[in-house]
Amino acid sequence: IDAEIFPKLIHMLAYADLKVKREACWALSNATSMHSEQPNQVKYLVQQGCIKPLCDLLHCPDIKIILVALGGLNNILEVGETEALATETGLNPYAYKVEECGGMDIIAELQNHKNSKIYEESKSIIDRFFAGEDDLIQDFEQEELDYQIPSGGFNF
Repeated sequence: IDAEIFPKLIHMLAYADLKVKREACWALSNATSMHSEQPNQVKYLVQQGCIKPLCDLLHCPDIKIILVALGGLNNILEVGETEALATETGLNPYAYKVEECGGMDIIAELQNHKNSKIYEESKSIIDRFFAGEDDLIQDFEQEELDYQIPSGGFNF
């Protein structure tokens, strides 16, 4: 962090050729591996924008890179679970970032991958971090349906 290498690695992860992306992915995923002991490091990586490039790598034809990216995302989402406990909503902010960049859809799609390790890792992430999402949407929609405007309107 002090050497300011992570923004450069994240840039390479997004824009370099596949060989460089592979090395950047390994470095970033390794940096997330201490998520329990150093959650601030993971928070810093998220602030630097690592989620979208990691999610983009899930389209890669290299099985090992997909697994490494999934591992990094899993570690990030675990830190997000801890963050969720500190919020009023109790929602994982990093899960929303993954969803915003289309990562949740890609991870869900990977549950159909022919590689069993990719299937297992993607299923685990969906089950653990995104399983209740439909319930939240349904709860929100139900609240909207339950809300009624008085017949005479509002009197301000």
